[in-house]
Amino acid sequence: MARWVPIAAAALASLWGARAVGQAVPPLLIDDFDGTPLPWHGLRRDGTVAHSGTQSGKWWNMPADTSASLTIQDARQWVRYNTLEMWVHSEVDNQAPFVILLQADNPQTPQPDYYFFRMQVTWTGWRFLFLPVTVLGHVGEPLGWEQVTELKLSAIGWNCNPKADTVLRLDDIYLSRNDLADVEALPVSHFEDDIDMWWGLKRSLVYAKEGEASGKWDVSDPSVQYAHNKAIPHDWSLYDEVRFWAYAPEATGATIKVIIFSAPNDDDAAGYFTTFDVGWKGWTELAFPWWRFQAWGDPVGWHKVDSVMLTARKWGLPDPPPDTLLYLDNMILRRQAADAPLLLIEDFERGGQAWSELRVTDAQTHGGVRAALLTNFEAHPFVQTSEVPPDWSDYDALGLWVYSERANNAPIKILVDSDSAATADETDCFMVTFPITWAGWRHVQLPRWRFRPWGAPLGWESVAGLTVAGAKFGLEPKADTVLCIDDIALERSPRVGLVVVEDFESGLWGWHGLTDSTQVFRSGSHGGQWRDWVQNPYIETQAVPHDWRSVRALQIWLHARDAEGATIRILAVSDNPGTTETDLYGMDVKVDWTGWRECVLPQADFAVGGSPRGWSEVDALVLRAGADPLPSPDAQIVVDDVALLYGELPVTPDAVAEP
Repeated sequence: MARWVPIAAAALASLWGARAVGQAVPPLLIDDFDGTPLPWHGLRRDGTVAHSGTQSGKWWNMPADTSASLTIQDARQWVRYNTLEMWVHSEVDNQAPFVILLQADNPQTPQPDYYFFRMQVTWTGWRFLFLPVTVLGHVGEPLGWEQVTELKLSAIGWNCNPKADTVLRLDDIYLSRNDLADVEALPVSHFEDDIDMWWGLKRSLVYAKEGEASGKWDVSDPSVQYAHNKAIPHDWSLYDEVRFWAYAPEATGATIKVIIFSAPNDDDAAGYFTTFDVGWKGWTELAFPWWRFQAWGDPVGWHKVDSVMLTARKWGLPDPPPDTLLYLDNMILRRQAADAPLLLIEDFERGGQAWSELRVTDAQTHGGVRAALLTNFEAHPFVQTSEVPPDWSDYDALGLWVYSERANNAPIKILVDSDSAATADETDCFMVTFPITWAGWRHVQLPRWRFRPWGAPLGWESVAGLTVAGAKFGLEPKADTVLCIDDIALERSPRVGLVVVEDFESGLWGWHGLTDSTQVFRSGSHGGQWRDWVQNPYIETQAVPHDWRSVRALQIWLHARDAEGATIRILAVSDNPGTTETDLYGMDVKVDWTGWRECVLPQADFAVGGSPRGWSEVDALVLRAGADPLPSPDAQIVVDDVALLYGELPVTPDAVAEP
């Protein structure tokens, strides 16, 4: 038998599975129609069709009986539950709309107060309805489930009209308690049978992303100033963002404001808002995490959302261009999984309003239909935004996709604002620089340990903005630089397997003593060449992960030429400010090969020098030439593919001979 749940398919699987294996709180029976008859109005017992037992409750005879209701004598036990369940049998699929209501009047308000859910009869036979409190809309200020006085089904009101051929049977009505935190997506509107709940929208069969219909909004019509819906889930606090699909026949550039109302009472206006522009053609999915919204008035919070509105007029907006149309579909709430590998910051699908000095383009995109265009850095040295997640501490890296017309070695600097009030006259941030060494698209991952603090940043848990610069900040711009950036995200790098520290494909930034090697490299097209060991007795980088406690080994590929017999000391510096000498962990590698060799250096084999602070606080990686014997003046080493290894260690292969 089919089970119908008004939530995403993945959520259905997780919730139904949890219900099926049992719960800490046993379900509470409301009526199975086999015991003592309850005082239903508009419903009678029927023995011809039953889901369990021998009886069900039959609701029909419309339009004479447009409602079926049950008085709840004592709902105090309801406080333990968060989901209404029932089985509903339909004789015909007639698209008849009806509403399920839970009356919970508040004496402090003049109007009736209740929870509700509107749906249509789109099936025959039995269906299982699973209605978490989070999907229920509410009218007024209902007191809570423990104050419910009536359960009611109605075929009138909320744009419902009864149909004479409707015959429904109810059975096995329960309350249950489920872990709603496991629901990753929750629908707000699917723009099918609920289109009547939207003021300003019309049902359209011309375009549909999912299902057969969408909501048509004539944005340029001055008589339709907004699209507005109050019949929505009202507790959004379990989720991180609202997203929906929008189809635009033309990219008119109209600015749309998304407004989430959350007022303490009907007399006050308050909520959250953000904007996007209609800069695309066709379908695109727009996502709005809570940190994108600005508060206005004194909103109650995301746990009490009254309604959602989209508007292109008033609210400080310019009138939309003529012929602006949008078709809306599949609006949902979504929660980021706790172990999700990335958190999207910006995909530019909504335009560039949140960024200063930013232009968007559809000529080159990585994902979706728009990306940011960065060029002419002399006139526009940087772009920046303050619409970023405030806490980056759970993520290991900042990732972005960068398209370049040419590999011109132009420097790009990323600044992560974390300003401190204690240093009002200075900018406090984390910064990193990388060169453009490629043409086409490339994913650039910038681990947090590559960033250097500037000033006194508060920390990665207190981020206030993001800047992408091609000039100023000590940079010399190149006139022929043309870049597109897309899909900026916070990323997690799992601490298993192999974590690359350096592959030199993004240049030598952060290294002392190396030159670029484009003729000899292990992988990619670049390595780091170390030569003239008299003038450069060591090479060093501080751009390393700082916590090596779980590291099993350091892996370095070394290419040797005319260096046989030389000793290279591999040093992990962990300097102790309480000592006068440099404190470190070290290991010697004897060069007895020509060509490439993979050096796998187990952490357990490193010797302790001085009083290092510990493997949890590694400051730098250093390769130093040994003094006995002195290396040949012609000795050359190329370094590539430096990595930290976690888990089981590989077997070191023999040297790769020169061709």
